[in-house]
Amino acid sequence: MLRLPKARKRHRSRGQSVVEFALMLPVFLLLIFGGIDFGRVFLGWINLNNTARIAANYAASNAVQLNNGDPVAVAAYNKLVTDDATATNCTPPAPLPAPTYTPDTALGSSATVQVSCSFKIFTPIISSILGNNVTVSSSAVFPIRRGVIAGVPGGGPAPAVAGFNINPSGGVAPTTITFTDASSGTPISYDWDFDGDGVTDYSADGNPPPWTYSVPGTYQASLTVSNGVTPTTATKTIVITAPVGPVANFDLALSSPTDPSTVTFTNTSTGNPTSWLWKFGDGTPDSILQDPPSKVYHAGTWTVSLKVDNALGTSTTTKTFTVVAPIPMCPVPDFKNLKTDVVPSIQARWQAAGFSTTVIFNPSRPPEYKITKQSLKKDDSYPCAGTVITVFDH
Repeated sequence: MLRLPKARKRHRSRGQSVVEFALMLPVFLLLIFGGIDFGRVFLGWINLNNTARIAANYAASNAVQLNNGDPVAVAAYNKLVTDDATATNCTPPAPLPAPTYTPDTALGSSATVQVSCSFKIFTPIISSILGNNVTVSSSAVFPIRRGVIAGVPGGGPAPAVAGFNINPSGGVAPTTITFTDASSGTPISYDWDFDGDGVTDYSADGNPPPWTYSVPGTYQASLTVSNGVTPTTATKTIVITAPVGPVANFDLALSSPTDPSTVTFTNTSTGNPTSWLWKFGDGTPDSILQDPPSKVYHAGTWTVSLKVDNALGTSTTTKTFTVVAPIPMCPVPDFKNLKTDVVPSIQARWQAAGFSTTVIFNPSRPPEYKITKQSLKKDDSYPCAGTVITVFDH
């Protein structure tokens, strides 16, 4: 019988296996770390979309306050975006871009929030191609749900037209002038600037209290009105001339708008007065110093007067200022590891801490889930009114 030779078995040496493993290890590590980097950036982008939607919802609900630069609303908005971005391990730009409103903040317009974050890349080869950081952006648009509809086709209101009368048209300091609204178009907002310094002096309605001009000069008094469409402004020139004799005047500066506030008084009277009499309106003794010492005022509205004299006559002026109570602050509860259906509820715990807003659930309920993180750090203090918190399941 013919016998074939046996096939020789091929044996791979241990050294060859180690070499092959060493050659493939960088590829495996590149794939693993590249996958981790991609997953981090992709997850961050998903969370960034949620951040943009939550921020746009807040911007739409607080359009007028944010557009006017209200410090409480701006702080709450910045805190909301920053905390949400921090939770996704990304670095937002500083300062944060403010929301934009199209075409304005009236009902029917829209609030847009554009959020960007920078994610650090760990994999060296990928970072050499894309850079050490990858910037991811997301935007969201929410409709404004409160205000006046502007520019409704075929039936929208025309802009209100500002107008007012003054009596008298000027005079010798001090002169008290009465302002009478003469606007048309049914305004819903009034901004009176009696001395032309760009600061609103009265805004309650079209019937302001008389305004006293104590210092000689030329003033541009203005009234800006709006009925929810386009604001219009009317201006009148008021000339106040110098009287014979001294003219009382002073400046006051508050160390803080909130209680307690140290107020500094600086005499700026003209006409070479020879005596001064200060009344501080808080029950403390009067002062006859030219520049009295600073005083501490608490919450309330206060009126200070200065009377000056010399051989040619007497002049008195008064100024009123307000010190507001501190903004109430509330501590943030700890919602981590709580179920959204606990009793008392998440909303009840939020309100029990003193907050007046509604908790935002991400994702929304139902179904119920266990909270793993929250947008505001527990035990930190925020304004009780206007602060918004979001709780997450991942």
